[in-house]
Amino acid sequence: MEAIRTYLTKHAPGDSLIVSEPEKELKYIVVIPSYLETRLEESLVSLFDASLPTMPVEIIVVINWPEDESGENIRLSRETLISAREWARQHSSEKKQFHVIDAGFIPRKKAGVGYARKTGLDEAVRRFLRAGQHNGILISFDADTRCETNYLEAIENHFLLNPYADGCSIYFEHPMKGDAYSPEVYRAIVQYELHMRCYLHAIRHSGFPNAFYTVGSAFAVRANSYCRQGGMNTRKAGEDFYFLQKFFDLGNFTDLLSTRVVPSPRPSLRVPFGTGKAIDQLLKSRDSLKSYNPETYSILAGFFALAPKMYEQIKNSGNTDLKGLHPCLQEYLTELDFEEEILEIYRNSGSQDTFVKRVHRYFNMFRILKFAKHARNTFPDLPVALCAKAIMETTGMAGSKEMSEMDMLLEFRRKDKGISVQQ
Repeated sequence: MEAIRTYLTKHAPGDSLIVSEPEKELKYIVVIPSYLETRLEESLVSLFDASLPTMPVEIIVVINWPEDESGENIRLSRETLISAREWARQHSSEKKQFHVIDAGFIPRKKAGVGYARKTGLDEAVRRFLRAGQHNGILISFDADTRCETNYLEAIENHFLLNPYADGCSIYFEHPMKGDAYSPEVYRAIVQYELHMRCYLHAIRHSGFPNAFYTVGSAFAVRANSYCRQGGMNTRKAGEDFYFLQKFFDLGNFTDLLSTRVVPSPRPSLRVPFGTGKAIDQLLKSRDSLKSYNPETYSILAGFFALAPKMYEQIKNSGNTDLKGLHPCLQEYLTELDFEEEILEIYRNSGSQDTFVKRVHRYFNMFRILKFAKHARNTFPDLPVALCAKAIMETTGMAGSKEMSEMDMLLEFRRKDKGISVQQ
Protein backbone atom coordinates (compact mmCIF):
# COMPACT_ATOMS: atom_id res chain seq x y z
CA MET A 1 0.00 0.00 0.00
CA GLU A 2 3.02 2.27 0.42
CA ALA A 3 3.29 2.94 -3.33
CA ILE A 4 -0.37 4.00 -3.39
CA ARG A 5 -0.02 6.30 -0.36
CA THR A 6 3.14 7.89 -1.77
CA TYR A 7 1.51 8.47 -5.15
CA LEU A 8 -1.60 10.08 -3.71
CA THR A 9 0.45 12.36 -1.46
CA LYS A 10 2.73 13.46 -4.29
CA HIS A 11 0.54 13.40 -7.42
CA ALA A 12 -3.10 13.42 -6.31
CA PRO A 13 -3.54 15.19 -2.95
CA GLY A 14 -7.02 16.07 -1.84
CA ASP A 15 -10.18 14.51 -0.51
CA SER A 16 -12.12 11.64 -2.03
CA LEU A 17 -14.65 12.65 -4.69
CA ILE A 18 -17.00 9.77 -3.85
CA VAL A 19 -18.53 9.84 -0.37
CA SER A 20 -19.75 6.26 0.01
CA GLU A 21 -17.44 3.58 1.38
CA PRO A 22 -16.24 0.94 -1.09
CA GLU A 23 -16.78 -2.77 -0.60
CA LYS A 24 -13.91 -4.25 1.42
CA GLU A 25 -13.07 -6.76 -1.31
CA LEU A 26 -13.28 -4.23 -4.15
CA LYS A 27 -10.92 -5.45 -6.85
CA TYR A 28 -11.84 -3.85 -10.22
CA ILE A 29 -12.67 -0.25 -11.12
CA VAL A 30 -13.67 0.89 -14.63
CA VAL A 31 -13.04 4.59 -15.35
CA ILE A 32 -15.00 6.47 -18.04
CA PRO A 33 -14.28 10.12 -18.97
CA SER A 34 -17.36 11.77 -20.46
CA TYR A 35 -17.58 15.11 -22.25
CA LEU A 36 -20.76 16.08 -24.13
CA GLU A 37 -21.57 12.42 -24.69
CA THR A 38 -24.93 11.53 -26.19
CA ARG A 39 -24.51 7.73 -25.93
CA LEU A 40 -23.15 7.38 -22.42
CA GLU A 41 -26.07 5.25 -21.28
CA GLU A 42 -25.34 2.67 -23.99
CA SER A 43 -21.85 2.23 -22.57
CA LEU A 44 -23.20 1.96 -19.04
CA VAL A 45 -25.77 -0.62 -20.11
CA SER A 46 -23.01 -2.61 -21.79
CA LEU A 47 -21.04 -2.70 -18.51
CA PHE A 48 -24.21 -3.39 -16.52
CA ASP A 49 -24.90 -6.43 -18.73
CA ALA A 50 -21.33 -7.71 -18.33
CA SER A 51 -21.13 -10.81 -16.14
CA LEU A 52 -19.74 -10.28 -12.66
CA PRO A 53 -16.24 -11.46 -11.76
CA THR A 54 -15.76 -13.12 -8.38
CA MET A 55 -14.76 -9.84 -6.70
CA PRO A 56 -16.70 -6.53 -6.51
CA VAL A 57 -16.52 -3.96 -9.32
CA GLU A 58 -17.06 -0.22 -9.49
CA ILE A 59 -17.64 1.95 -12.55
CA ILE A 60 -16.64 5.61 -12.19
CA VAL A 61 -17.91 8.13 -14.76
CA VAL A 62 -16.20 11.53 -14.87
CA ILE A 63 -18.53 14.14 -16.37
CA ASN A 64 -16.29 17.07 -17.32
CA TRP A 65 -16.26 20.36 -19.24
CA PRO A 66 -13.91 23.37 -19.46
CA GLU A 67 -14.44 26.55 -17.47
CA ASP A 68 -15.13 28.62 -20.58
CA GLU A 69 -17.68 26.20 -22.05
CA SER A 70 -20.74 27.70 -23.70
CA GLY A 71 -23.91 28.04 -21.67
CA GLU A 72 -25.76 25.53 -23.85
CA ASN A 73 -23.04 22.91 -23.46
CA ILE A 74 -22.92 23.43 -19.71
CA ARG A 75 -26.69 22.89 -19.63
CA LEU A 76 -26.33 19.67 -21.63
CA SER A 77 -23.48 18.49 -19.39
CA ARG A 78 -25.52 19.12 -16.26
CA GLU A 79 -28.45 17.21 -17.74
CA THR A 80 -26.11 14.30 -18.48
CA LEU A 81 -24.77 14.49 -14.93
CA ILE A 82 -28.25 14.34 -13.40
CA SER A 83 -29.51 11.56 -15.65
CA ALA A 84 -26.31 9.51 -15.22
CA ARG A 85 -26.51 9.77 -11.45
CA GLU A 86 -30.12 8.65 -11.48
CA TRP A 87 -29.24 5.76 -13.78
CA ALA A 88 -26.35 4.81 -11.46
CA ARG A 89 -28.65 4.89 -8.41
CA GLN A 90 -31.14 2.57 -10.08
CA HIS A 91 -28.59 0.08 -11.39
CA SER A 92 -25.99 -0.18 -8.64
CA SER A 93 -25.74 -3.33 -6.56
CA GLU A 94 -23.46 -4.58 -3.81
CA LYS A 95 -21.11 -6.31 -6.29
CA LYS A 96 -21.29 -3.74 -9.11
CA GLN A 97 -21.59 -0.08 -8.14
CA PHE A 98 -21.81 2.91 -10.49
CA HIS A 99 -20.56 6.36 -9.47
CA VAL A 100 -20.72 9.68 -11.35
CA ILE A 101 -18.23 12.46 -10.58
CA ASP A 102 -18.95 16.13 -11.31
CA ALA A 103 -15.68 17.46 -12.81
CA GLY A 104 -17.04 20.58 -14.45
CA PHE A 105 -15.36 23.94 -14.95
CA ILE A 106 -11.85 22.57 -15.49
CA PRO A 107 -9.27 25.31 -16.25
CA ARG A 108 -8.89 25.59 -20.04
CA LYS A 109 -5.17 24.74 -19.94
CA LYS A 110 -5.96 21.41 -18.25
CA ALA A 111 -9.32 20.55 -19.78
CA GLY A 112 -9.24 17.43 -21.94
CA VAL A 113 -9.52 13.67 -21.92
CA GLY A 114 -6.18 13.18 -20.16
CA TYR A 115 -7.21 15.31 -17.19
CA ALA A 116 -10.62 13.63 -16.98
CA ARG A 117 -9.14 10.13 -17.23
CA LYS A 118 -6.56 10.98 -14.57
CA THR A 119 -9.30 12.35 -12.29
CA GLY A 120 -11.17 9.07 -12.49
CA LEU A 121 -8.11 6.83 -12.18
CA ASP A 122 -6.78 8.77 -9.21
CA GLU A 123 -10.14 8.51 -7.49
CA ALA A 124 -10.12 4.77 -8.20
CA VAL A 125 -6.74 4.54 -6.46
CA ARG A 126 -8.25 6.32 -3.43
CA ARG A 127 -11.12 3.83 -3.46
CA PHE A 128 -8.68 0.92 -3.40
CA LEU A 129 -6.80 2.50 -0.50
CA ARG A 130 -10.03 2.95 1.45
CA ALA A 131 -10.94 -0.66 0.73
CA GLY A 132 -7.52 -1.88 1.88
CA GLN A 133 -6.91 -3.31 -1.60
CA HIS A 134 -3.22 -3.12 -2.54
CA ASN A 135 -3.50 -5.02 -5.82
CA GLY A 136 -6.63 -3.65 -7.48
CA ILE A 137 -7.08 -3.43 -11.26
CA LEU A 138 -7.71 -0.10 -13.01
CA ILE A 139 -9.66 -0.46 -16.25
CA SER A 140 -9.89 2.31 -18.86
CA PHE A 141 -13.09 2.62 -20.91
CA ASP A 142 -14.81 5.37 -22.93
CA ALA A 143 -18.29 6.87 -22.93
CA ASP A 144 -18.97 5.87 -26.55
CA THR A 145 -17.72 2.28 -26.20
CA ARG A 146 -19.32 -1.12 -25.69
CA CYS A 147 -17.95 -4.44 -24.48
CA GLU A 148 -18.82 -8.13 -24.63
CA THR A 149 -20.65 -9.74 -21.72
CA ASN A 150 -17.53 -11.64 -20.58
CA TYR A 151 -15.50 -8.40 -20.39
CA LEU A 152 -15.07 -8.21 -16.61
CA GLU A 153 -14.62 -11.96 -16.17
CA ALA A 154 -11.97 -12.01 -18.90
CA ILE A 155 -10.03 -9.21 -17.20
CA GLU A 156 -10.17 -11.05 -13.88
CA ASN A 157 -8.99 -14.33 -15.41
CA HIS A 158 -6.23 -12.61 -17.37
CA PHE A 159 -4.61 -11.05 -14.31
CA LEU A 160 -4.99 -14.28 -12.34
CA LEU A 161 -3.23 -16.19 -15.11
CA ASN A 162 -0.57 -13.46 -15.48
CA PRO A 163 0.33 -12.58 -11.87
CA TYR A 164 3.46 -10.65 -12.88
CA ALA A 165 1.79 -8.57 -15.60
CA ASP A 166 1.73 -4.83 -14.90
CA GLY A 167 -1.08 -4.35 -17.40
CA CYS A 168 -2.68 -5.40 -20.65
CA SER A 169 -4.02 -4.12 -23.93
CA ILE A 170 -7.57 -5.41 -24.44
CA TYR A 171 -8.62 -6.71 -27.85
CA PHE A 172 -10.80 -4.23 -29.75
CA GLU A 173 -12.77 -4.03 -32.99
CA HIS A 174 -14.41 -0.92 -34.40
CA PRO A 175 -17.81 -1.57 -36.02
CA MET A 176 -17.47 -1.94 -39.80
CA LYS A 177 -21.11 -1.67 -40.78
CA GLY A 178 -24.52 -0.81 -39.40
CA ASP A 179 -27.23 1.85 -39.30
CA ALA A 180 -25.76 4.14 -36.63
CA TYR A 181 -23.40 5.95 -39.02
CA SER A 182 -23.11 6.70 -42.73
CA PRO A 183 -21.37 4.27 -45.13
CA GLU A 184 -18.58 6.85 -45.45
CA VAL A 185 -17.87 6.69 -41.71
CA TYR A 186 -17.68 2.88 -41.78
CA ARG A 187 -15.32 2.94 -44.77
CA ALA A 188 -13.14 5.50 -42.99
CA ILE A 189 -12.92 3.49 -39.77
CA VAL A 190 -12.04 0.33 -41.70
CA GLN A 191 -9.12 2.19 -43.25
CA TYR A 192 -8.02 3.69 -39.94
CA GLU A 193 -8.11 0.40 -38.03
CA LEU A 194 -6.31 -1.28 -40.93
CA HIS A 195 -3.61 1.38 -40.58
CA MET A 196 -3.38 0.72 -36.82
CA ARG A 197 -3.00 -3.02 -37.26
CA CYS A 198 -0.54 -2.72 -40.17
CA TYR A 199 1.62 -0.43 -38.08
CA LEU A 200 1.73 -2.72 -35.06
CA HIS A 201 2.28 -5.92 -37.04
CA ALA A 202 5.09 -4.32 -39.03
CA ILE A 203 6.84 -3.07 -35.88
CA ARG A 204 6.59 -6.47 -34.22
CA HIS A 205 7.95 -8.12 -37.35
CA SER A 206 10.89 -5.69 -37.34
CA GLY A 207 12.14 -7.31 -34.14
CA PHE A 208 10.89 -4.82 -31.57
CA PRO A 209 9.42 -6.81 -28.63
CA ASN A 210 7.43 -4.16 -26.73
CA ALA A 211 4.79 -3.21 -29.31
CA PHE A 212 1.15 -3.07 -28.21
CA TYR A 213 -2.00 -1.23 -29.23
CA THR A 214 -2.66 2.00 -27.34
CA VAL A 215 -6.43 2.51 -27.32
CA GLY A 216 -7.75 4.62 -24.45
CA SER A 217 -10.92 2.54 -24.09
CA ALA A 218 -9.11 -0.80 -24.12
CA PHE A 219 -6.47 -1.27 -21.45
CA ALA A 220 -6.11 -2.24 -17.80
CA VAL A 221 -3.23 -1.85 -15.32
CA ARG A 222 -2.54 -2.80 -11.73
CA ALA A 223 -3.12 0.07 -9.31
CA ASN A 224 0.27 -0.31 -7.61
CA SER A 225 2.01 -0.26 -11.02
CA TYR A 226 -0.04 2.81 -11.98
CA CYS A 227 1.23 4.60 -8.90
CA ARG A 228 4.86 3.55 -9.36
CA GLN A 229 4.78 4.93 -12.93
CA GLY A 230 3.51 8.32 -11.80
CA GLY A 231 -0.12 7.91 -12.87
CA MET A 232 -1.95 9.22 -15.91
CA ASN A 233 -0.83 12.38 -17.71
CA THR A 234 -3.12 15.30 -18.52
CA ARG A 235 -2.57 15.55 -22.28
CA LYS A 236 -5.54 16.71 -24.34
CA ALA A 237 -4.99 13.79 -26.74
CA GLY A 238 -2.69 10.80 -26.98
CA GLU A 239 -2.72 10.43 -23.19
CA ASP A 240 -3.11 6.67 -23.58
CA PHE A 241 -0.04 6.38 -25.86
CA TYR A 242 2.29 8.27 -23.53
CA PHE A 243 0.89 6.61 -20.41
CA LEU A 244 1.13 3.05 -21.69
CA GLN A 245 4.64 3.58 -23.09
CA LYS A 246 5.93 3.62 -19.51
CA PHE A 247 4.39 0.19 -18.96
CA PHE A 248 5.72 -1.25 -22.23
CA ASP A 249 9.26 -0.32 -21.17
CA LEU A 250 8.91 -2.43 -18.01
CA GLY A 251 8.64 -5.57 -20.15
CA ASN A 252 5.68 -7.04 -18.25
CA PHE A 253 2.82 -5.90 -20.46
CA THR A 254 0.43 -8.37 -22.12
CA ASP A 255 -2.38 -8.79 -24.65
CA LEU A 256 -5.86 -9.77 -23.45
CA LEU A 257 -7.56 -11.53 -26.36
CA SER A 258 -10.44 -13.44 -24.74
CA THR A 259 -12.95 -10.57 -24.85
CA ARG A 260 -13.69 -7.58 -27.07
CA VAL A 261 -14.09 -3.83 -26.72
CA VAL A 262 -16.04 -1.98 -29.44
CA PRO A 263 -14.97 1.70 -29.66
CA SER A 264 -17.00 4.23 -31.61
CA PRO A 265 -16.09 5.02 -35.25
CA ARG A 266 -17.55 8.53 -35.07
CA PRO A 267 -15.70 11.63 -36.31
CA SER A 268 -14.74 14.16 -33.67
CA LEU A 269 -13.15 17.60 -33.38
CA ARG A 270 -12.79 17.50 -29.59
CA VAL A 271 -9.19 16.27 -29.68
CA PRO A 272 -6.26 17.51 -31.82
CA PHE A 273 -5.42 14.00 -33.04
CA GLY A 274 -6.52 10.40 -32.65
CA THR A 275 -9.27 8.24 -34.11
CA GLY A 276 -12.08 10.82 -34.10
CA LYS A 277 -9.89 13.48 -35.67
CA ALA A 278 -8.59 11.08 -38.33
CA ILE A 279 -12.12 10.03 -39.29
CA ASP A 280 -13.20 13.67 -39.52
CA GLN A 281 -10.28 14.49 -41.83
CA LEU A 282 -10.96 11.47 -44.03
CA LEU A 283 -14.61 12.43 -44.43
CA LYS A 284 -13.69 15.99 -45.36
CA SER A 285 -10.97 15.02 -47.82
CA ARG A 286 -12.98 12.20 -49.40
CA ASP A 287 -9.62 10.57 -50.07
CA SER A 288 -8.17 7.20 -49.10
CA LEU A 289 -6.14 7.04 -45.92
CA LYS A 290 -2.39 6.84 -46.35
CA SER A 291 -0.08 4.89 -44.09
CA TYR A 292 3.66 4.73 -43.40
CA ASN A 293 5.71 3.37 -46.28
CA PRO A 294 6.66 -0.31 -45.70
CA GLU A 295 10.32 0.61 -46.38
CA THR A 296 10.27 2.33 -42.99
CA TYR A 297 9.83 -1.00 -41.23
CA SER A 298 12.55 -2.69 -43.26
CA ILE A 299 14.97 -0.02 -42.08
CA LEU A 300 13.87 -0.56 -38.48
CA ALA A 301 14.39 -4.32 -38.84
CA GLY A 302 18.00 -3.69 -39.89
CA PHE A 303 18.52 -1.47 -36.86
CA PHE A 304 17.11 -3.91 -34.32
CA ALA A 305 19.06 -6.78 -35.86
CA LEU A 306 22.23 -4.72 -35.37
CA ALA A 307 21.69 -4.23 -31.61
CA PRO A 308 23.64 -7.35 -30.44
CA LYS A 309 26.50 -6.45 -32.80
CA MET A 310 26.64 -2.92 -31.35
CA TYR A 311 27.46 -4.44 -27.97
CA GLU A 312 30.36 -6.44 -29.37
CA GLN A 313 31.64 -3.46 -31.37
CA ILE A 314 31.75 -1.23 -28.31
CA LYS A 315 33.22 -4.02 -26.19
CA ASN A 316 36.05 -4.57 -28.69
CA SER A 317 36.73 -1.05 -29.96
CA GLY A 318 35.02 1.36 -27.57
CA ASN A 319 32.69 2.60 -30.28
CA THR A 320 30.02 1.43 -32.70
CA ASP A 321 29.71 1.75 -36.47
CA LEU A 322 26.32 2.87 -37.78
CA LYS A 323 27.45 3.32 -41.38
CA GLY A 324 25.69 0.14 -42.48
CA LEU A 325 22.30 1.64 -41.62
CA HIS A 326 20.13 3.44 -44.15
CA PRO A 327 21.05 7.15 -44.51
CA CYS A 328 17.50 8.09 -43.50
CA LEU A 329 17.95 6.33 -40.15
CA GLN A 330 21.48 7.61 -39.72
CA GLU A 331 20.15 11.14 -40.07
CA TYR A 332 17.50 10.52 -37.42
CA LEU A 333 20.00 8.91 -35.03
CA THR A 334 22.30 11.90 -35.43
CA GLU A 335 19.44 14.17 -34.35
CA LEU A 336 19.09 11.99 -31.23
CA ASP A 337 22.84 12.14 -30.53
CA PHE A 338 22.56 8.36 -30.57
CA GLU A 339 26.28 7.56 -30.61
CA GLU A 340 26.65 9.20 -27.20
CA GLU A 341 23.44 7.56 -25.96
CA ILE A 342 24.51 4.08 -27.03
CA LEU A 343 27.81 4.40 -25.15
CA GLU A 344 25.87 5.38 -22.02
CA ILE A 345 23.60 2.36 -22.52
CA TYR A 346 26.67 0.13 -22.80
CA ARG A 347 28.21 1.55 -19.62
CA ASN A 348 25.02 0.63 -17.74
CA SER A 349 24.74 -2.90 -19.17
CA GLY A 350 26.47 -5.88 -17.66
CA SER A 351 25.74 -8.22 -20.53
CA GLN A 352 24.72 -8.31 -24.17
CA ASP A 353 21.19 -9.34 -23.20
CA THR A 354 20.82 -6.36 -20.84
CA PHE A 355 22.30 -4.08 -23.49
CA VAL A 356 19.74 -5.17 -26.11
CA LYS A 357 16.87 -4.69 -23.65
CA ARG A 358 18.12 -1.20 -22.87
CA VAL A 359 18.33 -0.39 -26.59
CA HIS A 360 14.70 -1.44 -26.95
CA ARG A 361 13.79 0.68 -23.95
CA TYR A 362 15.56 3.69 -25.45
CA PHE A 363 14.37 3.25 -29.04
CA ASN A 364 10.80 2.65 -27.88
CA MET A 365 7.39 3.09 -29.50
CA PHE A 366 7.64 6.86 -29.08
CA ARG A 367 10.97 7.09 -30.96
CA ILE A 368 9.78 4.56 -33.53
CA LEU A 369 6.80 6.80 -34.27
CA LYS A 370 9.07 9.83 -34.51
CA PHE A 371 11.29 7.96 -36.95
CA ALA A 372 8.29 6.87 -39.06
CA LYS A 373 7.33 10.54 -39.42
CA HIS A 374 10.94 11.51 -40.17
CA ALA A 375 11.18 8.78 -42.84
CA ARG A 376 8.33 10.40 -44.77
CA ASN A 377 10.90 12.82 -46.16
CA THR A 378 12.54 9.89 -47.96
CA PHE A 379 9.70 7.39 -48.28
CA PRO A 380 6.32 9.10 -48.78
CA ASP A 381 3.19 7.55 -47.29
CA LEU A 382 1.20 5.17 -49.49
CA PRO A 383 -2.50 4.24 -49.60
CA VAL A 384 -3.22 1.98 -46.66
CA ALA A 385 -4.42 -0.85 -48.91
CA LEU A 386 -1.02 -0.99 -50.66
CA CYS A 387 0.78 -0.91 -47.32
CA ALA A 388 -1.43 -3.66 -45.93
CA LYS A 389 -0.75 -5.93 -48.92
CA ALA A 390 3.00 -5.40 -48.57
CA ILE A 391 3.00 -6.03 -44.81
CA MET A 392 0.85 -9.13 -45.18
CA GLU A 393 3.36 -10.49 -47.66
CA THR A 394 6.35 -9.57 -45.50
CA THR A 395 4.90 -11.11 -42.34
CA GLY A 396 3.74 -14.29 -44.07
CA MET A 397 0.01 -13.66 -43.78
CA ALA A 398 -2.51 -15.08 -46.22
CA GLY A 399 -3.65 -12.55 -48.79
CA SER A 400 -4.29 -11.82 -52.42
CA LYS A 401 -4.38 -8.84 -54.75
CA GLU A 402 -8.16 -9.11 -54.90
CA MET A 403 -8.69 -8.59 -51.15
CA SER A 404 -10.68 -5.51 -50.16
CA GLU A 405 -9.68 -3.25 -47.28
CA MET A 406 -12.32 -4.93 -45.13
CA ASP A 407 -11.04 -8.40 -46.06
CA MET A 408 -7.51 -7.41 -45.11
CA LEU A 409 -8.67 -5.92 -41.83
CA LEU A 410 -10.49 -9.14 -41.00
CA GLU A 411 -7.30 -11.08 -41.73
CA PHE A 412 -5.26 -8.83 -39.43
CA ARG A 413 -7.88 -9.30 -36.72
CA ARG A 414 -7.66 -13.06 -37.09
CA LYS A 415 -3.89 -12.83 -36.83
CA ASP A 416 -4.16 -10.74 -33.68
CA LYS A 417 -6.46 -13.28 -32.06
CA GLY A 418 -4.31 -16.22 -33.15
CA ILE A 419 -7.03 -17.66 -35.39
CA SER A 420 -5.96 -19.44 -38.57
CA VAL A 421 -7.58 -18.72 -41.94
CA GLN A 422 -9.14 -22.19 -42.03
CA GLN A 423 -11.13 -21.41 -38.92
